[in-house]
Parts: sequence; structure tokens; C-alpha cells
Amino acid sequence: HGGADAGYRSFVLWFPDLHLGVALAGNLGSIDNREIALTAAEIYLADKLQPIRPTRPDSEPRSVKLSAAELDRYTGKYELYLDVTEISRVEDHLEIREDNDPPVALVANGNDRFSMGKRKFVFQELDSGKASQFTNDWKETFKRINVSEERQPDFSAYAGDFWSSELETYLRIHLRDGQLVLELHRHGEFPLRYVGRNLFASASNQSWWFELKFQRDSKEVVTGLRLNSILFRRCLLD
Repeated sequence: HGGADAGYRSFVLWFPDLHLGVALAGNLGSIDNREIALTAAEIYLADKLQPIRPTRPDSEPRSVKLSAAELDRYTGKYELYLDVTEISRVEDHLEIREDNDPPVALVANGNDRFSMGKRKFVFQELDSGKASQFTNDWKETFKRINVSEERQPDFSAYAGDFWSSELETYLRIHLRDGQLVLELHRHGEFPLRYVGRNLFASASNQSWWFELKFQRDSKEVVTGLRLNSILFRRCLLD
């Protein structure tokens, strides 16, 4: 886990099986906090680390041609926790957009499999005509967000102040001209785009990426939210 603000840099590593932790804090903005922490861990674990065995380079996966109708079976938005991946069709191929990263072309390999360089994606459960989920090469399974089946929510229900005891800060969410706007102390305001199923994300043209998912109780009242950003995941605010 890393942290940064102005010139401050920090990084924490924890190896539970080895009962070793590395904590780094510095006030020089040009340092590579992650690399320094990893180097320190390698020094302490030198007698426990094994050399990496060389492996054969992966062969290039075969490429197959799919029709527009076949490609459309995979398009949509998929979610894991707060991470949202969007699959869209551009003419004769699919593109994948992870979080707010630029879209990247996918290569169809057949049998519901696609690749992007060395990364692989396998889609599942296409009996209904649309893929309901996919699994990436990290064995993470992303579930489809069925926005079309969801009634447009009342955005005013999400407005309010939310406090994080972990970060000891709050954020404020306004409803302005039919759009939610997130206000962060010292960072200003950020318009939110609706993704689906209580999930919102920052606009694609913003330099700071984040996602947030509101939580509701058994009576469907908004009680808090989880916030994702570049340097942290699933931070609770209520």
C-alpha cells in the first residue's frame, strides 16, 4: 500500500507467512517509494528467496474473426468490488477499458477467450445470449452490471456528507442540475457519472481517478459508501 501527498511518500509491505513488515516514510517527492520498500524486503529475505526459474516464452494465441453480433455478446460493464471494466465493440473488434484507463483492443482467440498482450480474459455463462461474467489472468471474476434492468435511481438520495474515521476526513456530495458532484477538501469538485447499481465514477476526462459505491440498509436508505482511488481500495465512509 502506498501513499503520497505533495513531497510526502510512504509505502507498506506485509508478508504474513514470513512475519515481516516493511514501512517506509519520506519527504522527498522524487523517490520511488515502492521500489525502495521492495529492495529492503529483498535484503531481509535474501536467505529465503529462491531464484526465478527461466520459463519458455508464451506462444502467440491464435486470432479468430467474430461477427458484430458475436462480439456484442461480450459488450457491457463488469464489476468486481468497486473495480469497473467496460467492454465495447469498435467496428470489427472489442476494446477493454479498466477503471479510467484508455481503451485497449482485445484479440479474439475463440471459445469465449480474448487476449491483450500476455493478459487473458475468459467469458462465461453465455446461455442467455450475453456473457454474465469474465475471469482475468489473475483469477478475478467480474460480474456484469445490468443497468438496463435497473430503474434510474433518485440521485438526491446520495447527497450528503460522508466521514472516514480511517482517513480522518470527509467528503461532500451535492446534486447539481441533475448530476452528482463530489467535493473534496483541498481538491475541489468532481462531477460523477452513473455506472449502475449504486456505483459512480469520476468523469473520464479528469486527471484524478476514483470510484465510489453507495451502501444501503434493508430499507434501501443510503448509509455510507466505499471509495476506490489510485492509492487505496474500498475505504469506508459513513
